[in-house]
This record gives sequence, structure tokens and C-alpha cells, in this order.
Amino acid sequence: MKNILSIFLIAGDEITKFASTYPNKVNQVICLDAAYDRSNFVNMFDPYMPSTPTPTAEDLSSFENYRCFLKNIYGVSIPDEEIKSISVFSEEGIYLNEKTSYEIGGKIMLGVERPNYGGILCPALAIYAFQTTKSQVFPFYDSLDEKNRIKADTLFTIISKYDRDQIKLFEKEVKKGSVKKITGANHYLYLSHPDETEAFIRDFLIEKV
Repeated sequence: MKNILSIFLIAGDEITKFASTYPNKVNQVICLDAAYDRSNFVNMFDPYMPSTPTPTAEDLSSFENYRCFLKNIYGVSIPDEEIKSISVFSEEGIYLNEKTSYEIGGKIMLGVERPNYGGILCPALAIYAFQTTKSQVFPFYDSLDEKNRIKADTLFTIISKYDRDQIKLFEKEVKKGSVKKITGANHYLYLSHPDETEAFIRDFLIEKV
């Protein structure tokens, strides 16, 4: 199994692309830890990406065991429906493989463009997961060997600056943008901090009505 963390979600890129390309068709934009310029993501992060733990035969032996393995990797319990939508299991529940090749995800990342924040004309909210410890960024940090821990330490420093820069970029370029941060949140902030995430969204929607 290849490095699980080498593939990142790009929903934010899709949102900003649509909103900036068709501004008259969008009334409001909400990005859940998704407002980032990932155009140089691979070059910036890949050289320092630590290897994620490899699942054991026991981890792959049942859906429940695999779900627990993913929780140790991502730091939150991924919804069952999401796991089943991207992974293939046998009738007995044994993990077989991913439905989409990791190479496809890599090619998608190479085609990511710099977001045209200036083209977003409607009110836009960006909620960021502001992570302040290495274990928040890498939930499996304590299990890393020395080589991969050094990589994680270096990448944590890079990510910390990158996150601050991305927040400033959104605030500067989105005309009607607003930013909220949830300190210590997971990338899946709606899972790790559902109440805070919901409150920010509701306040934004009510305010912009």
C-alpha cells in the first residue's frame, strides 16, 4: 500500500474554480479546511512526507479493523460510507484494494491551478483547521522511526508557515471573504469539532441572508 497521505482532497480547488469562473451562479461559498493554493503542493511537501504505517494482515482482515487502522492514520473516525465508496472489500469483509489508483490522484495534483480568489464575488467563508502540534498533523507521529520522524519534523515547520500564508492570501484576495480558525482541529474538522464548525457555518449563513 502506498503512502496514504500522498493523496489530498481538492474539493476547495473545485469550489473556488467554479465560483470564480461562474460568479453569477454562486451566492455563497464555504470552504472547510479547503481554501489553499496547492499549485506547488507536490514540490513543497512530497520530499518531506513521512511514510505512513503499513496495515498488517490483521488490519486488512475485516472492515472494522481497517476502519480502526484509518482512524490511527487520519486521527478521526472516517464515516463507513466514505470508506466503502473508495475501497473494495470481499464478501467476508477483507480489504482488497482502493477503487481508484493512487497514480490518478497524483496526476490530478499535478494539474491543480492557483485559485483565482479575486474572481469570487460572493460572500465566502473559509474555516481552517489550525494545527499546533506534530501529532495533530501526523496522528501516527509517535509510531514513526527516526528517519521518518525527521521528515515529519521538517514538514511540520513547512506546513505551519504554509497555513499562515494561506490564511493571509484568502483574507487579502477574496473581496467578501471571512476566515475562522479552529485550533487543534483535524483536517476533517466537521468530524473532530462538529459543534464549532456548525456554529461558524450557521452564523455565516444567517449573517449573509
